[in-house]
Amino acid sequence: MREFLENVEGKDAGFFFLNLGGSVNRKLPKSTAFFWRKAKFYLEWNSSWIKKSKAAKNIAVVRNTCRKLQPFIVGSYINVPDQGIKNAGPVYYGTNSLDYEE
Repeated sequence: MREFLENVEGKDAGFFFLNLGGSVNRKLPKSTAFFWRKAKFYLEWNSSWIKKSKAAKNIAVVRNTCRKLQPFIVGSYINVPDQGIKNAGPVYYGTNSLDYEE
């Protein structure tokens, strides 16, 4: 997190680390589109830029952070789309993705 925040640019860039649990866990994963109800934490990191010349650096910082955190990541939240996700159905919807055809 520290490395990301030290290297990312943009006034709206940030790293969000939220605890989950409580009422999030009270629903079954199949009962809503949000499958990841047993997760203990929600992480989100993002960057922003205005100058086109800053895009490559900021995208690289975001991707590098994702690569380093990958061993700890299970799933993703659809409201924070990630262009780097391949086969997005299971990543966003877990086994709920089996209920529809992509």
